[in-house]
Amino acid sequence: MTSSDLTPAAHPLAERTRAAFVTAILVTRGSTPYLSHSLDAVFASTVEPAGVVVVDVSTDSSATLSAEVADRVTLVRAPGARTFGAAITDALDVVGRSATTPWMWLLHDDSAPEPQALHHLVRALEHTSSVAIAGSKQVRWHAPDELVEVGYTVSRSGRRMTGVEPGELDQGQHDSREDVLAVGLAGALVRRSVWDDLGGTDPVYGSFGDGLDLCRRARLAGHRVVVVPRAIVLHAQAGLSGLRDAVPTDDDAPDALPAAEDQTDAVDPTFGARLRSQLYFLGTSIRVWLLPFFLVGSVLAGPVRALYRIAVKQPGHAVDELWSPLWLLARTGKIIGARRSAAATSVAPRSLLVPLMATTRDVLEGHRDRRLALAALRKAAHAPNELDRAEIRSAARHRAAGLGGVLLVALVVTVLALGPVLRTLVDGGRIVGGALLPASGGFADLWQAITGGWIRDGLGASAPADPLLTALAPATILARGDLQLAVNVLLVSMLVLAGAGAWFAAGAATRSVPIRLWAGLVWVAAPALLVGLGDGRLGAVLAHATLPWFALSLARALGIQATDSWGVLRMRSAERTEQRVREKTQERLAQRAEARGASGIPVGRVSLRSQPAGPVRPHGSVAALGAAGLTFAIVVAGAPVLLLPGLVAMLVVLVVAPRHRRYVLFVPLPALVIVGPLLVRTAATWSSGGWRILFGDPGLPLASDAAEPWQQLFALPAVPSSFFTADGAWGVVGEIAPYALGATVLVTALVGLARSGARGAAARVLWCIVPLGLATAVLSAAIVVDGGTTSAVTGWSGPGSSLLLLALLGAGALGIDGLAAKAMTHTFGWRQLGIGLLALVIGLVPLAGLAAWGGASRSDDSPVALQSLDRAIVPAVGQQLQTSGRQARVLVLETADDGSIAYQLLHEDGPQLTDSSTVVNVTHLAGHADPAAELVAAVSSGVEGDQAGALAELGVGAVLVPPSDQLARAQLVGRIDTVVGLQRITENESGTIWRVMPVDAVTEAVQPAWARIYSPDPDGALVVEQAVEAGRLSVDTTVAPGEPDRVLVLAENAAPGWTARLDGVPLRSLEDGARQAFALGGEGGHLVVGYERASRTPWIVLQGVVLVVFALLALPVRRRRGGGR
Repeated sequence: MTSSDLTPAAHPLAERTRAAFVTAILVTRGSTPYLSHSLDAVFASTVEPAGVVVVDVSTDSSATLSAEVADRVTLVRAPGARTFGAAITDALDVVGRSATTPWMWLLHDDSAPEPQALHHLVRALEHTSSVAIAGSKQVRWHAPDELVEVGYTVSRSGRRMTGVEPGELDQGQHDSREDVLAVGLAGALVRRSVWDDLGGTDPVYGSFGDGLDLCRRARLAGHRVVVVPRAIVLHAQAGLSGLRDAVPTDDDAPDALPAAEDQTDAVDPTFGARLRSQLYFLGTSIRVWLLPFFLVGSVLAGPVRALYRIAVKQPGHAVDELWSPLWLLARTGKIIGARRSAAATSVAPRSLLVPLMATTRDVLEGHRDRRLALAALRKAAHAPNELDRAEIRSAARHRAAGLGGVLLVALVVTVLALGPVLRTLVDGGRIVGGALLPASGGFADLWQAITGGWIRDGLGASAPADPLLTALAPATILARGDLQLAVNVLLVSMLVLAGAGAWFAAGAATRSVPIRLWAGLVWVAAPALLVGLGDGRLGAVLAHATLPWFALSLARALGIQATDSWGVLRMRSAERTEQRVREKTQERLAQRAEARGASGIPVGRVSLRSQPAGPVRPHGSVAALGAAGLTFAIVVAGAPVLLLPGLVAMLVVLVVAPRHRRYVLFVPLPALVIVGPLLVRTAATWSSGGWRILFGDPGLPLASDAAEPWQQLFALPAVPSSFFTADGAWGVVGEIAPYALGATVLVTALVGLARSGARGAAARVLWCIVPLGLATAVLSAAIVVDGGTTSAVTGWSGPGSSLLLLALLGAGALGIDGLAAKAMTHTFGWRQLGIGLLALVIGLVPLAGLAAWGGASRSDDSPVALQSLDRAIVPAVGQQLQTSGRQARVLVLETADDGSIAYQLLHEDGPQLTDSSTVVNVTHLAGHADPAAELVAAVSSGVEGDQAGALAELGVGAVLVPPSDQLARAQLVGRIDTVVGLQRITENESGTIWRVMPVDAVTEAVQPAWARIYSPDPDGALVVEQAVEAGRLSVDTTVAPGEPDRVLVLAENAAPGWTARLDGVPLRSLEDGARQAFALGGEGGHLVVGYERASRTPWIVLQGVVLVVFALLALPVRRRRGGGR
């Protein structure tokens, strides 16, 4: 574009006259791309102003004028002016009153008036003396047939309303407007005397809202504010669009504004300034008695409004919503001063402004019209032609069939392998077995386990709960508070969830339906998933099923996912749409130029240049960012061992991502806050082996036969079993068949490594993640995380295998993507045969693996350890002791194959998922003394002594031996029968149970209980005085007065977090061996006992804020742009 293209020409039909009473004042910030064009437009006016003043407010006073206009312009340097009004005032002070006129024509550097604009403004003032401000009709700089505003008003909440829809064409529909509440100051005539009387604009407003405030005060001062629709000003709105500081080169057109859709989705850089001006306007305009309530209410509403901004995917605006009310509160004094100044010049009542303000109905209608207009623009921008519609419908049918195939195979395998446990979904039973523990209780119990900080394992331990419990919370809520139902549903749906996730995630690498179908089947047939599901490793299989969803979310957040292309020429629909929009715009502008008598494309003061269409890239997604953060948190909660390799993998992505890299920095936040307590404990106990915590597997520690490192390269977490047994060559086939899945994926990944272009580059990035997964799997299998009952238990290598397979599968999908289309360009031959054979093999391998696993699950030697438990583990009498006010435990004794005795202290009907902790399991490796071990040995051997009294001190109210056909079990029962104080109650399907009855338990008061009061006897020894009514890890009851040296003892290990209060007065904690005790004293009163770690509240607040923010970010509130699934 040359300067001659932009130079305005004088209107050919108008004679040039001089307006001796008007001075044009143009404010600029240095030499902007708009300045010379706006000055040319001023000098091209049919009515020449008496003088032209240019005010440069740049800090370096960099504005320069061309030689043609330098002699006709008065240049004023005002580097200290921070607002438009301050610049005008500085100019008036410098120029002097004698050199100015009664009227000022105010202009921005990016506002170019039409040739007759000043003429129509002057004509509007000829027959009235009550007008103080006359505004112009503003149209877009780059599209003069689109309206910006024709005057405007505000709602009672301060919302600015122009009555103009986005992209609305100027057809004279608003030309009947005259008296309005306010006008834009760009292109407005302002009476100098009124400006002086009102003191100009309020500097607190900054760049926005100052015109509204000036017009409102002029109205209250008894003057009129009108708009002159025939006076047209082209306005680039550079400050509003954030282009003011982006100074283009001479070759760049100054009319480059965002398109309609980009404006709706882009971050508004001026939002904070406009919000502060809106709040300040309300503070200066509402009734004075409402001001204190408004200030406080705006601060309280800030967090709510911030959450709304996060939900609509504007996280940057959320900060403004929080900060702006505080900014307003700090300027209370300025608000009061502004109100006093306005009252000093006001002569008209406030009710005079009411007819000019927007009503609630106007606001609702305006919001509706704007929403419909933006929807129409988006629809037009993405509307494909009829040829593409048929292709899109065909692709949708193929994709639905592919997804349906993956889900059907996953569902069939689920029914085949897990059929015996599926009935638990309807009969309310429990799925247990392997590493999976029962999950009784509701959401309140789950919440207590997550936030309590006390693990009810044995005699209890101060430790954070497994992060898996936090990941199960949403599912528990959906299951109406039934944790067991949530676990049951998750387990039986794992294959389906994994298959669906792999299908959609593969769509981020390729749009090929066969490749996505293959990827989904491979992920369902992954040994890490099948073996982990059979072993009941809930956390590991949850991480496996969630990994592809995380990969998909991360790809979409960065805008690097594969997109569809439609049409004969494979041209993206967005590109064709932009081309059509440009053609229509050119046609519209050409018609307008022809109507004005101009030649060529130039319209108004600028020329719209045609730019060649560039490639359309996928947009980054804030919603996908939220989903990526949450899914990564679920992955890490299920398998904490993936935290470090996941962070390293995201660091790799951060380095190579072409755009939106900052998004990657926020993805780990939810995972870090969820596993934060675990990380803190790991760091605190690092020297004593606390680093092992990160390698632990949630649930019951379960030993496995780990695969060799070379086998794990084939994504095998454990030593594989033969698909079938046979003699000769078929036997060899059965032995090597388990390696086929990993081998085929590895081959396709190697093909991706050899590819060139974007596919090859992406595949090489995924290959960088392969060593992370392999190292994680190998280390997990080598690190001991629990002592076990018979042998040490190492970590489970499944999560590492899942990460390795995810990277290989992604590289493989990229490697074979497009090979078939490339082969079609050659004549039929070996290429087509080779690709066809490869497709047949890689398609049959995962199906064969699934068939073999499903068939084996029906055999006697089933790899699936899961079973449906529909009976009680603890008999009813034991459960009564557990749930009564005594909160007694049940001691379970079992004989092992080697003759040893395994024991558990149960608080509920069996060991619970909420009572397990990898921290406690690792702590056992440190060799901490177990106060119950020696007692268990005495009870199980039938040694004489007060074993019942010792059990009662540990809160044990019953002893249970589960049923078994072993001879050792019968011998154990016989020995327990000889223990004094153990009274056999019954023997049923749950086993044989004895009630603990100490020899001195002549009254209910001294029977086993979780909390008991002791008093010293004459010899100074503590004897039981009474049992205390208790709840779950708490006491909230009334105790009577007693002996002065009474002691309250809990059947829990001592820890700093235990507190006790009597009538609100803290009780002193005592050292009573390993058990928690308090000095109760002789007074009676209301006794409250509980446990709460000091860091509980900060962690809850931090986790709650981060998770709520990311959940709102992930909440879908608008349709995803473009592309199929």
